[in-house]
Amino acid sequence: MTSMLTHRRFDALDLLRGVAAVIVMFVHMNEHYAGLFSPENGYLAVDLFFLLSGFVIANAYDRRFSPRWGVAEFLKVRLIRLYPLYFLALILAALKLLVQIRVGASPPPLRDMATDIGLAILMLPSPTTIGHRFDPTFPLNLPAWSLFFELVVNLAYASAHRWLTHRVLTGLVAASGAALLAVILVHGSDAVGNLWHTFGSGLPRATFPFFLGILMSRARFDLPRLGNCSAAALAVVLVAVLVIPPGSWRVLWDIASIFLAFPLLVALGAAVEVKGAIGKWCLWAGVISYAVYVLHLPTIGIADAVLKRIAPSLHLAAASGPVFVLLLIVGCGAIDRYYDLPVRRWLTRRARPPHDI
Repeated sequence: MTSMLTHRRFDALDLLRGVAAVIVMFVHMNEHYAGLFSPENGYLAVDLFFLLSGFVIANAYDRRFSPRWGVAEFLKVRLIRLYPLYFLALILAALKLLVQIRVGASPPPLRDMATDIGLAILMLPSPTTIGHRFDPTFPLNLPAWSLFFELVVNLAYASAHRWLTHRVLTGLVAASGAALLAVILVHGSDAVGNLWHTFGSGLPRATFPFFLGILMSRARFDLPRLGNCSAAALAVVLVAVLVIPPGSWRVLWDIASIFLAFPLLVALGAAVEVKGAIGKWCLWAGVISYAVYVLHLPTIGIADAVLKRIAPSLHLAAASGPVFVLLLIVGCGAIDRYYDLPVRRWLTRRARPPHDI
């Protein structure tokens, strides 16, 4: 029996995270640029993110909690990880509003803009869209809704860590799983939580996979170590889950993906040992995944506002979508290296108690 609770990198899981982030980007870019396919189930990538988050966080921090290292220290670590790129995305979103004003588009009223920005700085949802036909909880950057729930379940994990025995975790996963199953049956899909009229359903959507990931991280499996080809095979399976149109089987597809396919992918991915250059590519995919996820919509917004002014037909060109995707991915790699990583290192040094320096 080999414990999955070991301090090591999970290269195949990094690859899955990177692939899922790009699929989410395709969901939004397909509406603006030619040459891209439409992943009909791309929203399910968020459920995989929550599952991966629980698995990796438990692996990294379960044994670190102590009387001297608790909730406050854990939240500092998580905010240092999430906030720098989130804040950059917020700056880009504000810049998009300025560009819209400059080119004569119709941005939200100034009062709503101020409310949206003020609450977004605190990573809180904004009520300015309540009652609208399209009512996003984070109107400046739609994907931020999942970061809000990520922090909610992170806080719950850290606060209740000492009581999260195997039995308690199992009960929590079962209860939240039942709640999520009910949500999917009521709404006809798992695409909930990002809009105000489904906001409450976002909690079970985050809770079930996150705490399932923790439970899986603490479990023991007799899985043989898998090689490089297995990582690629798992990525292909993930693409199939997120892309193949389910037709009239939408509800069953979502349930099977969340309750069966994703846990199986994570369990198998954790058993993969990637070697050589492929391992570096997997690591890179994991590195850029968060930047791609949180930055793509504000970037698309700025590009749209500018291109509609200077080259309104450019987005119709067959190569426009692939070129934009490539530029954004490369740009996210540069942003991680020259902005996110240095800022996080600086914040980590600033947050470290003097006796730890």
